[in-house]
Amino acid sequence: GANAFLNCSELRSFSVSEKQKYFASADGILVNKHDMKLIVYPVGKKIRSYTIPDGIRIIGESAFSGRVALEDITIPETVTIIEDRAFYGCKSLRCVTLPESLVYLGKSVFHGCSGLESIRIPDGITTIEYSVFYACRNLTKAILPSALKVISACAFSGCSGLEGINLPTSLEEIGESAFEGCRSLASVSVPNHVHTL
Repeated sequence: GANAFLNCSELRSFSVSEKQKYFASADGILVNKHDMKLIVYPVGKKIRSYTIPDGIRIIGESAFSGRVALEDITIPETVTIIEDRAFYGCKSLRCVTLPESLVYLGKSVFHGCSGLESIRIPDGITTIEYSVFYACRNLTKAILPSALKVISACAFSGCSGLEGINLPTSLEEIGESAFEGCRSLASVSVPNHVHTL
């Protein structure tokens, strides 16, 4: 079930028999064979840079949550979904390149990733979900997708280093506390189609 291996701090890898019908291991991570979902990246895997294997389509809920050693992650173009809290609390994470194939970025995905410095959100994303970048205090630059329609509540709340953001003309909704605590934000131009603020 959910969080089955939470806080197993010495767990370094998963090994799964080739005869197992439902699960597999790839480079020590646990994968669901059916939907090619990365379920768990072991907490005890202390490497700083990691490349997710090609073929993975979904990064599962809380899959990398709390992996404080991780500084750099490469996500392949096969990934289309990143589920809720996937990188929650990865405090050392500085560099992430989101693939153009991405169509869903879940709630609180980068919540508390205080080391994250910049992000470019792919054009397939039309909604920035709740609390995605909450408390990413070193985030200075965020490039938003051209077809973005919704910035949900608390999306960039606590991003005290965010210096500027260009809201696309497609934007229609800005949620409650979306930019609360963005102390470095000097100006924002609200697009004409925004009807909820």
